[in-house]
Amino acid sequence: MSSEKCDGAAPGAPGDADYRKKYLQKDDAWLALPTPFERLATRFNSHVLKTHVPPGKAVLDIGCNKGFLLAALWHYRTVGVDLSFGFRAAGPAYVIGDAEALPFQDGTFDGIVMAEVVEHLPDCNACYGEVRRVLRDGGILLLTHPNKDNPFQHVVEAVKENRWIRKALGRSDYVGSQHLQEYSLRDSKRQLEAFGMRLLEFHTPSLCLIRLLSPLIYGRLRCEPFFKVITALGRIEEKIALPVGRLSSLLPAGYIMLFKKER
Repeated sequence: MSSEKCDGAAPGAPGDADYRKKYLQKDDAWLALPTPFERLATRFNSHVLKTHVPPGKAVLDIGCNKGFLLAALWHYRTVGVDLSFGFRAAGPAYVIGDAEALPFQDGTFDGIVMAEVVEHLPDCNACYGEVRRVLRDGGILLLTHPNKDNPFQHVVEAVKENRWIRKALGRSDYVGSQHLQEYSLRDSKRQLEAFGMRLLEFHTPSLCLIRLLSPLIYGRLRCEPFFKVITALGRIEEKIALPVGRLSSLLPAGYIMLFKKER
């Protein structure tokens, strides 16, 4: 793989100041640990990816954030790319880079992950063009994002972005919309088909319970035993969501989609 490995997992890498301004308070080391939503997403996303990408293949995680998914994919050749880094899981290679101008050669990867990333981009088309370029023919894209048709999703974002709620929870005082665009399953299927990507399957593992609870236990209210309770509830929710999530586009909190690059 053609990439530059970033040294170490400690804060201080290029872009770290921007990450902290938006999401962290000073010395908020708790955010080095996964939230219940991150734990469940890591478990489910890694399982889905493994069903289509054999071990030992090259996998890129775009917008890898703290690197929890990459750490779970230890039997792959992994690289994580993000605009900035705060706390990162040890292990994988990390690269500071832009999703709209990936610093990799054509056809480098067998699998690409974009988990909860596309909603933060001003325009997904430039990113999807880069995904197609660095993905080999027949390669797999795992894409996840919140469901814009789910009414509770807007409540979650309002909680996360409210200045007074963030202050009460001990989070940074960054104010502004973190989601620049919202998408449905129909939107993403149409957009990626235009780039020669075929939808293989999709999953609906959440009905918004975990998304509603997770923002309330950051910062001062973080409690590890409560995390375990929410994670257990999330696994129950997952079992309910998988069969019923397809009944209506209003039900899923988000989608996990697998696309294949056609020749």
